[in-house]
Amino acid sequence: MSNLEQAPQQDFDFWDYVTCSRCHLSFTPDNGGPPPVPFWVTECGHVVCNNHLRTDQSCAKCGQRDIQVAPLQRDMDPPMSNWFSSAPQALDTLAFTTRFQIESLASLVRYYKRKCAHQRSLIERMRPAIQENKDLRRALEGVQNETCQSQNYMEPSGMPNGNGKRQMLQISRYRISAL
Repeated sequence: MSNLEQAPQQDFDFWDYVTCSRCHLSFTPDNGGPPPVPFWVTECGHVVCNNHLRTDQSCAKCGQRDIQVAPLQRDMDPPMSNWFSSAPQALDTLAFTTRFQIESLASLVRYYKRKCAHQRSLIERMRPAIQENKDLRRALEGVQNETCQSQNYMEPSGMPNGNGKRQMLQISRYRISAL
């Protein structure tokens, strides 16, 4: 344990440190009232007071051209409002988001692992039936071949002989395939 005493955690309000990027005029005056002039936030990430807002749509801090600006106020919509939230609050939100996403993905992985295990067990249960089916097909093919050979089945060939008739051939010469 450390002998250093920890200071009580105070709420950090970033708005107390928001100033114009050019003249450093404070957005939050010492009296706590509204800002003395309107403030703007640029898409390039700078804050400027109304005194330094340029009409040529360039940033007073970095000079970037054709930028969009939005009025700076405490109740802005995300994502710009996120720029002004306290870092601990933003980290808590990020930690919650990360935990939520990881738990969702882990749940999905667990679901597919169970599903995969179930499919594997079905395949293992089907292996004897698959082997039995193969054995039955082989037996059926053997019986068909024996039957054809013992009965000397005859079938006309596809080629006519000299007198225009087709010669009869024994089927046993040809392999009969099983279903």
